[in-house]
Amino acid sequence: MLVKIKNKQVVNIIVFLSIITPIFVMNSLIFNGVMPMVILLPALAVIVAKAVEKKLKTSALVSVFGFIFLVSYFSLPSYTVGESETKILLENNEIIKLERLDNTAMYREKYNPFDSRAFYTFRVTEKNGKEYNIIFNPDTGQFFYK
Repeated sequence: MLVKIKNKQVVNIIVFLSIITPIFVMNSLIFNGVMPMVILLPALAVIVAKAVEKKLKTSALVSVFGFIFLVSYFSLPSYTVGESETKILLENNEIIKLERLDNTAMYREKYNPFDSRAFYTFRVTEKNGKEYNIIFNPDTGQFFYK
């Protein structure tokens, strides 16, 4: 038994993917994957489905995309991975090499869906040859030696 795909479902999928793909690319390239998506994805799916189903007017579509923009904006970490590297290098002039590592998962006692889900993690080499890791909180700009 084959499932028939209706035109509205195809439009939903195309619109959803055309919006979410740039967000995923941005999260991966600029924020090294720490941007929280827990609110954004379900909200976007529901909004796109409703918008296509009801053939919303232009003013309603502007409101929908405004809401998507706001959710995306509040989900952005304060520091990109590039800004975190710059801050670390500016605050410690002994560093000669800064290498990105896999992110370190973040534990929080209180859940906030807009907080980043991981720390940026770097391996540092100083002029004297000393090596250590730094974890950088993309929300606050604080970093810690590990």
